[in-house]
Amino acid sequence: MRRAGLGEGPPAYAGSGYSVYEEENDKLTEGLREKVTALKTLSIDIGTEVKYHNKLLDEMDTGFESTGGLLGATMGRLKHLSRGSQTKLLCYMMLFAFFVFFVLYWVIKLRTLKKIARFDEHVCVVEDMSYANSVRYELGCE
Repeated sequence: MRRAGLGEGPPAYAGSGYSVYEEENDKLTEGLREKVTALKTLSIDIGTEVKYHNKLLDEMDTGFESTGGLLGATMGRLKHLSRGSQTKLLCYMMLFAFFVFFVLYWVIKLRTLKKIARFDEHVCVVEDMSYANSVRYELGCE
């Protein structure tokens, strides 16, 4: 069985010493080299990102440990206070603090819910101008 190009005379590339297959191999090798370089760059970037995130996690861990220590000490002080004879005073102080925070919350909430009423012919338009959402109500005004 004869293969194409064999035995039909000298091929066109025989005199040059450089075959078509070698040229194709060089192109494929160059493409592979570019892909390997891209993968190497990508893996180096991933390694840098991993090191950065590990450092960030270590800093967060240190911060959480210090906060946990502070909260543990505070809880110990609260337990010490609750064992003493000042339990009633502590309960009154906590209730007062909750009351103050509740009042401050409602004062701030009411200040942010400013309503603007505008009268257009026979339609009363009320707009809720809170920062969370803007709602427009149209009411019939007589």
